[in-house]
Amino acid sequence: MWATIFSRVHATHTSVQPAIIKSNGLQAKKGQIIAFHSSSKWKIHFEASKQASKLIVIDFTASWCGPCQFIQPAIDKFAEKYTDVEFIKIDVDELHDVAQEFGVQVMPTFLFIKKGNEIDKVVGAKKEEIQKKIEKHSVQPAIIKSNGLQTKKGQIIAFHSSSKWKIHFEASKQTSKLIVIDFTASWCGPCQFIQPAINEFAEKYTDVEFIKIDVDELHDVAQEFGVQVMPTFLFIKKGKEIDKVVGAKKEEIQKKIEKHSVQPAIIKSNGLQTKKGQIIAFHSSSKWKIHFEASKQTSKLIVIDFTASWCGPCQFIQPAINEFAEKYTDVEFIKIDVDELHDVAQEFGVQVMPTFLFIKKGKEIDKVVGAKKEEIQKKIEKHRF
Repeated sequence: MWATIFSRVHATHTSVQPAIIKSNGLQAKKGQIIAFHSSSKWKIHFEASKQASKLIVIDFTASWCGPCQFIQPAIDKFAEKYTDVEFIKIDVDELHDVAQEFGVQVMPTFLFIKKGNEIDKVVGAKKEEIQKKIEKHSVQPAIIKSNGLQTKKGQIIAFHSSSKWKIHFEASKQTSKLIVIDFTASWCGPCQFIQPAINEFAEKYTDVEFIKIDVDELHDVAQEFGVQVMPTFLFIKKGKEIDKVVGAKKEEIQKKIEKHSVQPAIIKSNGLQTKKGQIIAFHSSSKWKIHFEASKQTSKLIVIDFTASWCGPCQFIQPAINEFAEKYTDVEFIKIDVDELHDVAQEFGVQVMPTFLFIKKGKEIDKVVGAKKEEIQKKIEKHRF
């Protein structure tokens, strides 16, 4: 049985990689596991975590627990891989009160916490089950192996075969889609540092294809592109390198993506006339009110997209909204995050995300609740003239 009840069984302690750090009140680096040795510090950290939507995995362990030592290398790998997840290590002998508070009686026990609430649990050294729970509750986009199939929006394709990469690369020459190739390595610190930003970009820029290539696995591909430093990001269109960023430079990578991507810019409202095909994202209630009042003087159709960063259907429908913004240039598309402008959402009685309101001269003339592409398009075509 891959679990140990509260009875001592002596076992040698294995080496730990990545670093398991003592809690010191500071922000942990990506890929680290925070080991708490003080109940008071744990309580402070736990209370603060309730304000964030990050997934926390608490590993209740003991130095004498054989199964705990057995599963540790897998937990280390998960901490390296799932950089948007916080991994906590609590020794039940040191913090017996914390273990009791969570009702832990068997080691190892893994609790999955969000906003202070236990949302799932794994008892025992069950690697596959733990990973499934992490992927179920984590917001990080999946980094998938290439299998020759069409990938979902927001995914990063990791190639492990030169032949499959070549087939994919040849096929990509027939499209105008921007491809960003991330040349990385498992031992590369800056590569791990920049990974969360790349995950964000994969979620945000859904018209861009993100490729991950490990230079140790596909050394021939790295050589073919002349890659010598990690990370290196190549920007490819129709099989040609059009730009390049060497190093973990988040802002520069984002600028290159926005420069070469065909996705319409989602811009901050600045009170100026927007370009055709843009989506205006308001971050100030006062600016929104000024804009809304001014819109009452025109007969232009306004489509307001009430959204949220944590809303899956909102991310799913975003590429379609981008297309509509490009196609229907006589329509104004507005994006409002309900967490940022909660008062505006309340004013319009919005309770479900995404909600799309169709406005003319300050009046709501139609509405679509949910990520319903065809219905949204029908409403646009019905009301745009």
